Amino acid sequence: MGTETVINRPAPFLEAAGEVLTKKLTEQLGTPIDTASYAPTVAAQDALQTQAYNQASGLGSFQPFLNQAGTDATAAQNLTGPVLTKILCRLINKKL
Repeated sequence: MGTETVINRPAPFLEAAGEVLTKKLTEQLGTPIDTASYAPTVAAQDALQTQAYNQASGLGSFQPFLNQAGTDATAAQNLTGPVLTKILCRLINKKL
């Protein structure tokens, strides 16, 4: 006996749609896609954000004062010896 071959095909309207889709897809594959429009971006700052940034960047003008305060604090820690002892004794005696 011979062999019987069965071919299952989609409905004619589905087969026609598949042919159209395949043709359009083949055309699109040859066209490069501009991906720059999908790149992430950062939103622009509004007026209040810009103003806050400009005011905050001015804090660097206080740096000399901060440096002097650090120097004075270091000098105050170095006040040891008889002078500090006399000052402490006088303060303690006044309170007593």
